[in-house]
Amino acid sequence: MLIISTIKDVPTTKSMAVPRAMYLIPGMVCAFLLAGAGLDINLETETTTENQVLLHPVTGNEVTVANTTTQTSKIVLEDSIWVIVHYMFFIILLLYVIFQTLMILTKLE
Repeated sequence: MLIISTIKDVPTTKSMAVPRAMYLIPGMVCAFLLAGAGLDINLETETTTENQVLLHPVTGNEVTVANTTTQTSKIVLEDSIWVIVHYMFFIILLLYVIFQTLMILTKLE
């Protein structure tokens, strides 16, 4: 919807080229990050370390045992086409921003 609203009935004035390009840059960054993440999108990784002091049954000495657990929250995309779709969104938004920048530099008010 955002892409359609920028293409449909676009005013061709130089003064509005900067706002039109600026509010699409965050979408461009998000599309690039999603495309670069691939099929596995990692959200967060939590590492928990638990130390226990136990007595050795034969010698009676203290033994320190460390348990480390790593848990990763991630989203797995079922279809690999989403990576290509996100790259296409990035390229389309990048071209739009470049055209708006060229409009600023070449068009007279």
